[in-house]
Amino acid sequence: MFRVLKSELYKSNRLGTYIINGIIVLGILLLALLTKDNGIKEHGIFFLTDIAFSMLPLFSLVYVSYFFEDNKYDTLKNSVSSSISKNEIYLGKFLNQVILLIISIVVALVSFVIIINIFNIGGNDQLNNILLIIKKLFISLPVYISLIALYDLVVSLFRKEGIAIFMCVIVIQAVNALSALIDYYGGKIAQDITPYILTNPLKTIIFNNNITNDSLNKCLIGGVASLIIYLAIGIIVFNKRDIK
Repeated sequence: MFRVLKSELYKSNRLGTYIINGIIVLGILLLALLTKDNGIKEHGIFFLTDIAFSMLPLFSLVYVSYFFEDNKYDTLKNSVSSSISKNEIYLGKFLNQVILLIISIVVALVSFVIIINIFNIGGNDQLNNILLIIKKLFISLPVYISLIALYDLVVSLFRKEGIAIFMCVIVIQAVNALSALIDYYGGKIAQDITPYILTNPLKTIIFNNNITNDSLNKCLIGGVASLIIYLAIGIIVFNKRDIK
């Protein structure tokens, strides 16, 4: 697995990766300028960063392309032929995506702190406001990582990158719609489960600056449980896939 991870990280050291992180920095700068120009500080910065949290599940789709690297260059068959199991390939690719996501998050946090201080838009209690936003991000991290596992599961079913990305979006929207229906029409047990599914745990921290143990538990339990389920199913699907 670590051989695959090392190879994947080497292949990920390319212009596209730097462009992604550059877009993140520019996006944070744009949010800061919008906050500054509108004369809103404490509440404004929370509002704009919560929008960023809401968009992160869709932004994570950019890492789908890293799962398709071997498809593009027809090297997957070589990997399987070199005594590397499909499990190792799958987990190596997934860990590579997680590392790239964490790198992007670190870039975002460093840029965020620097830009917030330059424009002085952190509110009256700037330090605590920044720490709260960082806390919200790390609490939600298990959910975002589980989404990458879900994307890889969906991607394993398709050979075309465009179709796979489209289906990832459809799956997220469909599950969210189903969760809303369950909340409205379902029984108590179903209603107790839906807050832990997919992006639902994020609802407890997005647009909510009061972080509770319930928020932490939903993100941690929902994220980790989903991660295990998506990874297990994804590995099974990938192992059944014909390598051409």
